[in-house]
Amino acid sequence: MSFAYPLLRTLLALLFPAICTPPRGEAAGNPPLGPAPDFDIDAHSGFMPSSTPIRRLARMFTTWEEALERAIGKSSWAIRKESIQWRKSAQEMPIVSIESIGHDDFSLRRAHVCLAFIMHIYVHSLPPQRTAISIPASIAVPPVQVSRKLGMAPILTYAGTIDPSVPLSPSGVTPNELFSRTPDEAHFYLTPARIELQGAEALDIMRRSLDALSLSCPLAAQKITAHLLRPAAVIDDLTSLVLGMQEHCGPHVFYDCVPVKEAGAARALDCPSAGQSTLIHALDMFLGVDHARKFHSAQRQYMPRLHRSFLEHLESSGSLRDFVRLRAPENQELSEAFNGAMRAMKTFRNSHFRIVARYIVKPMRGTGGTDLIPFLKEVRDDTCRAMIG
Repeated sequence: MSFAYPLLRTLLALLFPAICTPPRGEAAGNPPLGPAPDFDIDAHSGFMPSSTPIRRLARMFTTWEEALERAIGKSSWAIRKESIQWRKSAQEMPIVSIESIGHDDFSLRRAHVCLAFIMHIYVHSLPPQRTAISIPASIAVPPVQVSRKLGMAPILTYAGTIDPSVPLSPSGVTPNELFSRTPDEAHFYLTPARIELQGAEALDIMRRSLDALSLSCPLAAQKITAHLLRPAAVIDDLTSLVLGMQEHCGPHVFYDCVPVKEAGAARALDCPSAGQSTLIHALDMFLGVDHARKFHSAQRQYMPRLHRSFLEHLESSGSLRDFVRLRAPENQELSEAFNGAMRAMKTFRNSHFRIVARYIVKPMRGTGGTDLIPFLKEVRDDTCRAMIG
């Protein structure tokens, strides 16, 4: 028994609109948006886990852990015979029941990461083929079951690849799992993890600013102006971290050794992307950047369920940009504080553009990578249009 990949995508489309869509936030008032257990947000780590994830599942799931262990570190699968043998053993694996996991979130998240890595390695180690890829039921059924409980897509996600083993500080995290176990790959995943941790301060700014919208007009404008002086510095820090990707991760290592982009399987599985970052979505929404395209809303299905709930909650809150726009003619200090944050966001977008061009577009030239260029330019242009005046 095996699942053809189109069936997996059909399951995703049919199951997750009902399972993944969080309830709409209450429209009345401006509920607190700061660190809240209801959204799995921590005051210090933001959207990153505040507790250390488990590194290995219980004994009854040893089959999965051993399968992953046998594949990890063989990033290029240069020895085709070894690749064939590993896939054969994966095909012969039993369908392991997840009943004993129950609703243990830590075990479910480890199972999701473990199974997603196995599935991606299986698909991306296949030779090029034009027909639909069949995924063995042993590594197709459990991920769907786990994902239904977590409310996440049953493939490798941004949140899964940056789930750290030590979520202490931006300089003190280590990746929970790697494909190649090279220092370059570790740095590649550490960069977004550090961005998420550094961005925790932005969540406090959002809460304080949006809470101030409910105050009397003069006091609200005064407080919001003070709060809006902070985001530019935070976003500048994020930009520095993005550009720091180049310090310890060579583009050839990312492209040749990390099987999470186009490979022999010709993009059979969607891949982790910064477009799945709840932090970046939240910053755009907070500043009123309108990305009017299906891509951005589609990326939410790859986020943890409670983080999607946070974005829904943020959507139901007052519009900061409208508040600033209406007062801009009489309050230059307020509009300048807002535009300062927008300029920082534009610089962040340009820096991300440079990284994508170097690590993806240039190596993929001639194979479709250039399609990303107009998309990224549109995203940057959306940011510019959100500026006031």
